[in-house]
Amino acid sequence: MHPSLALKTNDPAWTSRQSILFWATFGFGANLAMALLVQFGPFTRTQRSVVCDLLALVIPLATVHLCFLPIAGKKRTVPTILGWATIAYAAGQAIYFVERYGLHAEGSPAWSDIAWIGTYPLLMIGILAWPARYEPLGRNFRFVLDLLVAAVGLLAYSWVFLVAPYGESATNLGLKSFISVVYPICDILLVLCLFHMLRRGSDPRFRAPARIFGLGLLAVVTIDMVYAYNMINLNGAGGTLFKMGWPISCTASNLAAFIFLLRMRDIPEEETAPEHLEEALAVQPWLSVLPYALIPAVLGLIIFVHTYKPAKQYEAATFFVATLMAVGLVIRQILTIKENAMLLTKLQGAYRELSAKSSEIRRANQDLKDALGRLATNNDDLAEANSQLAQLVTIDGMTGLENHRAFQQHLRLEVDAAKRHRHPLSLIMADVDFFKRYNDEFGHPAGDEVLRQIATTIVDEVGENAYPARYGGEEFAVVLPYLGGAEALLVAERICRSVATRLRIRRKITMSLGVATLEPSWTAETLVSEADRALYAAKGWGRNRAIAVSDLDRQRLSLDILNEGTTEYDPNEPMGLAAIVSAGLRNHPQALGIEPDSQLAGGLLGTLELKDVETRDHSERVMWYAMRLAQSVIDSGISTMTHQELRSLAYGALLHDIGKIGVPENILKHPGDLDIEMKAVIREHPRLGAQIVQRFPSLDMALAVIRNHHERWDGRGYPSGLRGTDIPLVARIFSVVDGLEAMLSARPYSGPMPIEDVTKQLTLGSGTIYDPAMLRAFQLVPPEEWVKIADRESTLTRNVPISSVSG
Repeated sequence: MHPSLALKTNDPAWTSRQSILFWATFGFGANLAMALLVQFGPFTRTQRSVVCDLLALVIPLATVHLCFLPIAGKKRTVPTILGWATIAYAAGQAIYFVERYGLHAEGSPAWSDIAWIGTYPLLMIGILAWPARYEPLGRNFRFVLDLLVAAVGLLAYSWVFLVAPYGESATNLGLKSFISVVYPICDILLVLCLFHMLRRGSDPRFRAPARIFGLGLLAVVTIDMVYAYNMINLNGAGGTLFKMGWPISCTASNLAAFIFLLRMRDIPEEETAPEHLEEALAVQPWLSVLPYALIPAVLGLIIFVHTYKPAKQYEAATFFVATLMAVGLVIRQILTIKENAMLLTKLQGAYRELSAKSSEIRRANQDLKDALGRLATNNDDLAEANSQLAQLVTIDGMTGLENHRAFQQHLRLEVDAAKRHRHPLSLIMADVDFFKRYNDEFGHPAGDEVLRQIATTIVDEVGENAYPARYGGEEFAVVLPYLGGAEALLVAERICRSVATRLRIRRKITMSLGVATLEPSWTAETLVSEADRALYAAKGWGRNRAIAVSDLDRQRLSLDILNEGTTEYDPNEPMGLAAIVSAGLRNHPQALGIEPDSQLAGGLLGTLELKDVETRDHSERVMWYAMRLAQSVIDSGISTMTHQELRSLAYGALLHDIGKIGVPENILKHPGDLDIEMKAVIREHPRLGAQIVQRFPSLDMALAVIRNHHERWDGRGYPSGLRGTDIPLVARIFSVVDGLEAMLSARPYSGPMPIEDVTKQLTLGSGTIYDPAMLRAFQLVPPEEWVKIADRESTLTRNVPISSVSG
């Protein structure tokens, strides 16, 4: 079975041309097969008649289901009516077959004629219900008149050749006479309905099925005319081929209904029939001439009845029909002339109205031009206002440079461009030295003037391709596209010299500058952070200078600090931070400007020193050990450490034993081995220390070391039993240096160990007590550096010079 026999409305095959071609081939092929079989088949006359009548019943029913396929949410009025028309014909054919071959009833009329005649009203209703295009109401009357003229002409022909002769020859047949008259009358009405459908025009969406349906109706009319003629002149005799007209018509009607359903299915529910006004108003000459075309036909009929003696009796009636048609055509012509005159009058009125309004349109155009001119002026004013507003948003009002927001946008764009086109990009971060002191001494207006002069100086020195900006407060930034580190450093040094020598102010002002050059893996934020780090170093190394990130040699700096060959330290480096924190323990005022928390840490250590006088020296040495090991961890690439992690390690190392404040003094100074209870008390000091430090929010960063410095790599430490990398990095670093400090220091129960033995002992604990990676970093440090730290005198007994590390 073909798949379209089981179609559903959402089946894509239902809309395919294959389905239409299949049913067209099947239906019309069956009719062709019927014709060939009847005409050339090996049948007797009786057998041929039986086969023809049976196929005339089966063929229409084979495709009638196409009229009743469902469509969700759509009305199927026209296809349903056409389907019932096919069923009416099939019912008549079935009755006829039973009467003739079952009951052996011959002749006409019969019950089958009643069913066949019932087909006509259904076809007419289907024609009248067929969707039509838009038609102006003004043409309706002329259209009806055209139909009447055509009906009169067709009726005249039907009466002369079909109805009247048969009526005269068979006046005594009653019902047969009535039936014989009904068929041609129904055909005339069918033709008129078809003309109506053709004249008003089908909805463009349903033209294809309308044409197929029309061809089927023409077949019906043709066969009926032949049938009526046979009934009159041959007493009902007729060939079997004449019976094929209705099966062909039903097949065409069913196929038209099927295509109608396909078109309706594809129309959205909210869409209505389009009003093709231009198409409806277009002149169709052949339709307008059609009523006039019947005049020659009626004249021919007049000649026929006048010359043919048997038909001469219809001469008067034929003249009457001709006169009636002529009158109708004259009335139609009068209406046409009147309609054209009305249209001309309306056209003239429209022209006058258009002429009257043209001046208004010209005035309106002039007004519009004036308005456009004013609008253009307003647009210029608006553009200028927007430009001023943009400046307010992106320009610093005091210095005239770009503000922080505009700088961030520019920097991101330049970083993206530098990465995309692979050209160098550098950034200068600059800060005025001791600017707060200047403001306090001379007042804020004087400070504002300093900032304005510095901004002017920066603009003069950086060139046209740079983007200088006020980063915030007394801090400036300069983006330098296409400049590498060396060239950018020269620009920064020029700015530094010019600020120190060219400003016209009450006393000398200097600037510290940091320079960073973009690396492939850096983001805009990284570039700012690195330039700021270099600026921090310039501050710590004496101010009034420009430092590039590439100049920050960690290894050289750590050796300088150990050899005390420098007085300038970088707090972003482990060893520089150690020096600054140590100075802070002595309340050095400049060191406190960078690490104010060191004073608080020193106070806590002083409390613990009341129980153990060696606490300060021990804690400070461990802090130095820890920062040196952190330097090795960073330099070797084992791990990176942020400035916050370095501070966590430094302060954690200083305060790692702060919990011993809660341990009884007799346990702390017990000369021998501790018993189980004493060990339990000692093991509580990490928890106690954490509880103490938590009371001081600024020292929270030390908790990671205080709480976890007795944890072991294998998980057997205390208090939490952490293992492996679950132990914080700073606690793993401290664990190694805590063991180092214990072995290098003199204890009541043992003397200091040589550094070689210490290294061996620490190595034995690799993978159990200590992190193997931290031990590798430990071994990368020359042994003499550990000895130097161990031999250093406490910073509490001398003043470590920190030269201008703040401001």
